Amino acid sequence: MFRKTYDSLSTAVHVEFLLDKDKACIKTWLEVNKRVWDIQQEFKDKFEDGWKYSATGNSGWSDVQPGINPWSLDMIRDKKDYDGNPVTVKHIERSLDIPKSPAIGEWPAEVSGIYHKYLPAGRIMGQTVMGEQFLPNMPERYRSDYIDRLTGKYFMGTSFAWLDLTDPSIFSGEKDDAACWVIGIDYEGNARPAFNSVPREKDTKAHPLRASRHAGRPACLFVYQPFSDVPFDECSITLKYNKGYGFSTNAKADWVDGTNEKEMFATSGKDYNYVGQMYEAFPKFVVTSGGNNIAADGTDTVEFKMVDNDGKTIEKDIQLFLEATGGYLPKQRLITNKGVGTFKVTALGLTSGEKFKVKIGFRNYTGVADVDYTVD
Repeated sequence: MFRKTYDSLSTAVHVEFLLDKDKACIKTWLEVNKRVWDIQQEFKDKFEDGWKYSATGNSGWSDVQPGINPWSLDMIRDKKDYDGNPVTVKHIERSLDIPKSPAIGEWPAEVSGIYHKYLPAGRIMGQTVMGEQFLPNMPERYRSDYIDRLTGKYFMGTSFAWLDLTDPSIFSGEKDDAACWVIGIDYEGNARPAFNSVPREKDTKAHPLRASRHAGRPACLFVYQPFSDVPFDECSITLKYNKGYGFSTNAKADWVDGTNEKEMFATSGKDYNYVGQMYEAFPKFVVTSGGNNIAADGTDTVEFKMVDNDGKTIEKDIQLFLEATGGYLPKQRLITNKGVGTFKVTALGLTSGEKFKVKIGFRNYTGVADVDYTVD
């Protein structure tokens, strides 16, 4: 298991990462000016009540504001718009009820009025804090670099996104083995809903990094879950944060600065390469018997074992999926026995000189290993 960080998130927010065995959360904190800080202090109760109106922020030039934000607060205070005209701020009724905004180190509250007790992602005008309040929750090896960068600055909570597998909209196929859970942060600095990028890109085989960027949410968090029963706090993790604002977390142990490791491109001192970490975190298969030559219409027995990145056998009984490009497979699924698997394949209908392969993989993460054949 590894936890690696990269200061390569372009979006200018402080990232807060919360981790537990069955859930994870990214929260964003945006630097604000003294005016916003003062308004928040003046209307602190309304900021809390603002959750009851909306989590979407300003709606534009309409006088019907969907929630509490700097514009509507100015209007509440002055009872005038920016042209000096009298204005009455109206709010749009909704079913969603969020009782409060989360403080530093606090998980977002349970909600009501929607299909699940946790809102998968929210854009908020949350609590305001001083930058130095993040420091105690920063891993020690990073903390000293951010004392001067954060002290004396004002921040406001602006968004959150859950990774919560009790969400009933996440079906079993998405929660299968070899999952790469991603939370991105969009170009406005808002955390976007978590998703498993592996089934999403099953056909294209696009890396989760590209999948997240194509969705308009440059990746911030990768949680590599090798098997569906592995708790999140035992999974390997890649976390990206903004170099200027840093990150804080309740999981302060075992972080490694990936930019100081071999992941740095050899040809450049400024570019970071964490693309291979998914392959490092996921299981691999080593064929111990079978493959190579096979007689026309002949049958071969393949044996293999499932190993980790160090080559050690992973002694688990799990379901794997087989796919052949030719010949005949009596079974397309198998269950390993303490990490060891076996299957038969027949070169049915094939003639001398033809080639085919059998691919071994997971439901969504397919073709992890190939067993190649040439017909005699």
